[in-house]
Amino acid sequence: TTRFGHNKRMFNIRRLGDIRVKFAWYVFPKFYMRNIKEALEVVISEHVENKRKIGQLRASLIAREKSPLNDKKYNKVFIQFKDSFQPHLFSQIQISDKVNELDNTLIFVDPQDLIWENLSVQSNAFVFARVILANTFSVIVILGWVIPVAFIGLISQLPYLTVLIPFLSWLNYLPDYVTDVISNFLSVVLLVCLSETVPFIFRWLSFLKCKKTGAQVELDVQNWMFVFLFIHIFMVVTISSGLTVILESLVNNPVSIPNILATNLPKCSNFFFSYLLIRGLSYFGNNLLQILQLFKSIVTNPFRDTTPRRKFIRLTSIPSYKWGSIYPTFAVLGSIGLIYCILSPLILVFCCLSFVMVLLSFKYSLKYQFNLRNVSENYGRFYPKAIFHLYSGIYFMEICLLGIFILSRDELNQPNCIGHSFITFVLLIFTAAGQIQIQKMFNKLLSKNMPLTLYDPDMNEPEEYELQDLEAGPAAIAKRREEDHNEAPNENLFNDTFHHACFQHTNNLIWIPSD
Repeated sequence: TTRFGHNKRMFNIRRLGDIRVKFAWYVFPKFYMRNIKEALEVVISEHVENKRKIGQLRASLIAREKSPLNDKKYNKVFIQFKDSFQPHLFSQIQISDKVNELDNTLIFVDPQDLIWENLSVQSNAFVFARVILANTFSVIVILGWVIPVAFIGLISQLPYLTVLIPFLSWLNYLPDYVTDVISNFLSVVLLVCLSETVPFIFRWLSFLKCKKTGAQVELDVQNWMFVFLFIHIFMVVTISSGLTVILESLVNNPVSIPNILATNLPKCSNFFFSYLLIRGLSYFGNNLLQILQLFKSIVTNPFRDTTPRRKFIRLTSIPSYKWGSIYPTFAVLGSIGLIYCILSPLILVFCCLSFVMVLLSFKYSLKYQFNLRNVSENYGRFYPKAIFHLYSGIYFMEICLLGIFILSRDELNQPNCIGHSFITFVLLIFTAAGQIQIQKMFNKLLSKNMPLTLYDPDMNEPEEYELQDLEAGPAAIAKRREEDHNEAPNENLFNDTFHHACFQHTNNLIWIPSD
């Protein structure tokens, strides 16, 4: 019956193709239509051959599922449990006594989140080489971005830049509103555009590291993105912005270095006032207007939708956030607020205003525009990692305070803040000890493993159909039960949840236009 239905479908496809070819035979030149007919026949023959190969591979998978003992060995295995308690238990058990064997487990993985290209890699040496190569490129990206970001920092101090570089003195003859726009807004816009291209690079490098799921990719992107943004958005911009101020004063008065640092370094906060405000306004406006999605739907999507199925999937799928590149951005903004809250307390007002706008826009977009269920789900591990990233800002603030207290002098050029320096040094040690203790206490709880004492064996988890019934209503329940009753059991069915889509039972149908 299956072979007869397959041949009948193939006959309908050929007949439809012949009708379209014969109709266009008298409209278009014959040589052009001859090429179309030949191409159609080739596509049909390839489809029949591919379907035959997939059937053979599926049969071998079914045989392997029923008799798992075979000659070929793999370094990965999928295990499915009937209870949610058992994967938590088995993932915490040390199975093998050998080093680097059966010690890496993933639980509650979404099949759609799997990266099949990385799962198929069997050589551990090849994976190690790819990880070393990807980490090397990540360091190169971080170091290589210093030059353009430093140049943007110099633009923010345009009046001092023209004094140091006489070649740019013609900028002083421009109107004041033009120089203000260049120094305040143009530098911020260039910095934002330069930073937005980095997440795509780090995601590709995380894929190169043979990460098995998109969730692992996002966690890796979060770590590298924070390091990148903290170095470039804060450190490089601060040094390059203050460098012009410091050098100009050193040329005129090279003796008073401590006074120059204490007087002029807080001026670097002017750039971050603008950066925080514009960053908050840009996120607020982009989350509400969705300019990027509008640009894709008008410009890029018509070229990407090569088939009706792709267009249908795009129109019916709800986008979701890539949290791996979102959390580091606001962790760095929070670190900047912590660092400058003593030198320039006014920055706290800009921080609060920016974060409030971002919070309102995210609440709106998550409720009306974006999908709450993310395929690359990490079960809340982004937030505590971002909290630990804020410690970088606290450390940097305490180190800067320690340096300012050590350099402080009175009228007799004697140090007058020795006590303050000692207290700040002790505070730095206590901060590091507190963070180490907090991570030691909560690291295991912040993993995917649920504490076994929280498991209630008497509480039965609702099945997927039951959750759908609660949302659908009594009419849908009766219809589904009738469909389940009319379904005939198939003995060839096997558990194909974690097989590739082409080997699963729910095959996609071929869409053929009727006009």
